[in-house]
Amino acid sequence: GIHSSVGEYVDLWDYITKGDARKHTLTFYYTERGASGSTCFMRFTLPSVSCEIPSHDTGNLRVEKKVQSPFEPNVEFDYEIKFTDASGNQLRDDYCYTKYSADGTELMTDIIIHDGGEFTLKDGEYIIVKYLPVGTNYTINESDDDQFTEYYSINGNPKVEGKNVTGTITHTLKDESMESVLFINKHNVVIDTAVTLDILPYIILFAIVGTGVILTSCDKRRRTDD
Repeated sequence: GIHSSVGEYVDLWDYITKGDARKHTLTFYYTERGASGSTCFMRFTLPSVSCEIPSHDTGNLRVEKKVQSPFEPNVEFDYEIKFTDASGNQLRDDYCYTKYSADGTELMTDIIIHDGGEFTLKDGEYIIVKYLPVGTNYTINESDDDQFTEYYSINGNPKVEGKNVTGTITHTLKDESMESVLFINKHNVVIDTAVTLDILPYIILFAIVGTGVILTSCDKRRRTDD
């Protein structure tokens, strides 16, 4: 629940013997998952201590949608995304993505997504999932839609027919490019003749009778002219 700030003082000498020259590791865990007002502030004094900041390379993933259809330009498509590590184990962390329109305008920002999470895209829209660890394997599945034939392209390579994509995060934030997946849906055009099987026999019969009437009329006209 919502509560005021709390604090605690810890004296490390209560846990370390003075004069002990061994290597010690101090680990902090901040597990608060509150709203934007949730913060963690720490102040500590460690005399004669050096530090090293560990590096952890991350990259971004862009997923874009293109629709080739003269009939349904604003249809929304559903996707599911899965994340695993290099060993195939499920990634349990949450990540954020931002959704953009075709002209680059932000539509939604800092949306939480995780392994098994879902998102939607319309024609021209795309999302960018941020700060995925390098080596992360991702799988994106598009929902079934019989009206379209699905294709995809990874990192600008030639498109391949299909709607299930698997790839790996290899580009870091230091690179000029990022992992990208482009989904292309081509509308299966079916011409609607507005003719049902129930009335088709009558239309054929009417066409035959009409043709006979026209031929008879032409024959009478020839005889009259003669």
